Amino acid sequence: MQKDKKKFEFEAVPWLFKGRSGAWAFVTLPEQMSCEIKKYVGGNDENFGALKVNVRCGEACWKTSIFPDVFLDEHESRYELPLKMSTLKKANIAQGEVAKFTLDLAA
Repeated sequence: MQKDKKKFEFEAVPWLFKGRSGAWAFVTLPEQMSCEIKKYVGGNDENFGALKVNVRCGEACWKTSIFPDVFLDEHESRYELPLKMSTLKKANIAQGEVAKFTLDLAA
């Protein structure tokens, strides 16, 4: 749910991705929220559409970027929030657990 024009709150279950450099988790932002963010920032062709964000989950806070999911149709695309495994531990998120996230779009 959007609290103001730059702050977004949502709940999601992180999903695991095992790449060459180790395991990462991702959180897929809700479709409606992704659409609201896209409308707010306008077209962003730089940096592959990545947007800088400040994230809070529980007591853990960090800076990162969200990325558009390029495997979906552009009309259905959502943003993905990458999470290092150390961040999951710091935020005390167990695998398969729903977590509450707050995103602030960085200026």
